[in-house]
Amino acid sequence: MNKKLSIEQKKSIMDLSVMIFFFAFSLFIYLPLIKNYIFVGNLDTIKFLLLASFEFMFAGLSASLIMLIRRENFANFGFVKKNSLKAILLSLLPVIPYIVYAFFVYNSMGIKFTYIPLRGAINQQFFMSLNLFSRIFYIIIVIIIWGFFEAFQWIVVNDKINKIFKPKNLFLNLGAISCALLSNLAHFILGLSTFDHIITNIVAFTFIYGMLIIREYTQNSWGCIFLFIFFWNAF
Repeated sequence: MNKKLSIEQKKSIMDLSVMIFFFAFSLFIYLPLIKNYIFVGNLDTIKFLLLASFEFMFAGLSASLIMLIRRENFANFGFVKKNSLKAILLSLLPVIPYIVYAFFVYNSMGIKFTYIPLRGAINQQFFMSLNLFSRIFYIIIVIIIWGFFEAFQWIVVNDKINKIFKPKNLFLNLGAISCALLSNLAHFILGLSTFDHIITNIVAFTFIYGMLIIREYTQNSWGCIFLFIFFWNAF
């Protein structure tokens, strides 16, 4: 006879259901807007704010609401001082395949290999058209939404899945595996990658999976935030 689900497991299932609803709802509302308006022509302030609101609804809103409703805090999800440096240093390991792959891609295209944090989330033309105050505001929004909340989303999903399916060991971690697969699927749905780009998907999988394994090993999530701010969109 199967064991009954604990209260914690039931809560986690409900939380994941809420997050799935927000993911689906944000895609239903924003995907046509992104393809037919935001990504058409040059980016402007209205388009940027719409894009930022979509990213927050997709990545940060549901996780934040769940944390508030459950009366949890950031410490519950590994945002603590203990092992912070260790988590950040170890988090560099899953970046290695990402950097090597990016280097060879740039080289094969005859493009100079460059590193710019959050470059994939920053529109250079729009950024250069802003005044100094607006540039600072723009960068802060990008760091918060594309840096912190995008990483926070995967931390929360990983935590909820692992409460339902207890990991048998560090590496056979269903939470980390599921998040890595979902990340690839999300980028495919948004048109940011394709399934035929096998190496790209493997590298992206390794990045998310490795990041969350290290989070589990250190019980510290600052390495995840570090990776998303300084590496995830850097190449």
